[in-house]
Amino acid sequence: MTEDDIIAALQPHLSARRLSRLDRVISRRMHGICVGLEGLYDPGNRSSIYRSAEGLGLYCIDVIYPEAARKSQARQVSRGAEKWIEVRTHKTTALGIASLRERGYQIAAADLEHAQPLEAVDFARPTALVFGNERDGISDELRQAADCRFRLPMQGFAESFNVSVAAAMSMSIARTLRERAIGAATDLDEDQRRSLRARYLRLATGSAELILERAQTPITT
Repeated sequence: MTEDDIIAALQPHLSARRLSRLDRVISRRMHGICVGLEGLYDPGNRSSIYRSAEGLGLYCIDVIYPEAARKSQARQVSRGAEKWIEVRTHKTTALGIASLRERGYQIAAADLEHAQPLEAVDFARPTALVFGNERDGISDELRQAADCRFRLPMQGFAESFNVSVAAAMSMSIARTLRERAIGAATDLDEDQRRSLRARYLRLATGSAELILERAQTPITT
């Protein structure tokens, strides 16, 4: 089925209020800011970042070395936010970097040393904000590969924020700067919005696959 076929088959099964909410979310989705997570130990932090990213209208998250997580999965923290975003996983930092480059992202890595303010990053360009693990931060490999490195200002005695807090703050600032740079609340084109609408309708509609199967079945007399 084409995306138009999926939309036509599923949207009659949702209320006008639900459809309006889906359209409002899609109208503010931002692909030009991606989040990269390199070797986070705590899946609770990772899930919290998923929730913040989705809530801020971002869509793409790249998880580098997901096996680094050492605790049980903390799905309740994300509250299912990950189903509304696109999560890619990479076995190594090199593979994660290659994927981001191939998709056209510049890499801005969070770093405490020799880094510029986040506001100095050029968000007119699609940008991946990459965060390292809770103990060591980004790896030397990522540090060397990054197009730029940024840090958040600290006003107290603490030298850094928890990674999930730092990511949420950075994503919020980056989204504002991206909107300002492109002069719009979304950077999705018409085809991307249609594709996302078809995907979200499948997620939001009960028995979606059964409905689509029936829509493809010829009516016999």
